[in-house]
Amino acid sequence: MSMRRDIFRTAALGLVLLLWTTETANADILEWQSTNVQLLRGWAFELGDRSRTTVTFMHGNRWRYGDTFAFADFDSTGNSYAELHPRLSLGKISGRSLAVGPIKDILIASTFEFASGANRYLFGFGMDWQVPGFSYLKTNVYRRNNPSLPGTTEQMTISWGLPLELGTQKLWLDGFADMTGGEGSRVANELVQASALVDIGNNWGKPGHIMLGSEYIYWNNKFGLAGVDESVFQVQLRYVF
Repeated sequence: MSMRRDIFRTAALGLVLLLWTTETANADILEWQSTNVQLLRGWAFELGDRSRTTVTFMHGNRWRYGDTFAFADFDSTGNSYAELHPRLSLGKISGRSLAVGPIKDILIASTFEFASGANRYLFGFGMDWQVPGFSYLKTNVYRRNNPSLPGTTEQMTISWGLPLELGTQKLWLDGFADMTGGEGSRVANELVQASALVDIGNNWGKPGHIMLGSEYIYWNNKFGLAGVDESVFQVQLRYVF
């Protein structure tokens, strides 16, 4: 239990420092940033309580030489989980455009996962894509290492953000998909997490700040456990600072 507290104390401290740094960074360094808090309620989870409430803190930014994404989950069962995704842009570092066709940039990508029992480390390369209509579309390919398991494996991650308009309503679709190979006793698994939100703040003169909708999670072989498949819908309320 003390190890678990230490892990998430470190993760929470790292997230707080990240948010403080980006809020106070020189405007010449920081190009863009966004922070939000989410309240989610879901049902039909596998492993542990079937229903649970989760509070998520999320932050993303783009700076002079790359970008950073981070989030921390805290749920009603007492579990916590956090990730930090720093990337370095080879185009920005070299001062040369690496755009080719739909490829906008190539990056050195990393991910640090903070979970109870073990932290995990991922290093590889990423690509940003220029696709009409999308606010962003990113792919990352990693070598993944869980120190508590023998060997390493590969992981591919796709993330997206897509604004839409339906009549007078503004919608926002975002999410990610992880495809992870087997490692040690864990089998290959696929996780998809996608949100569809209505910008209800737009009706109150505060567009882009208050969003309401749903999130869908599909996890084949959850946590790499063969035969444990999860399909969950969650109600989501999101406030963007």
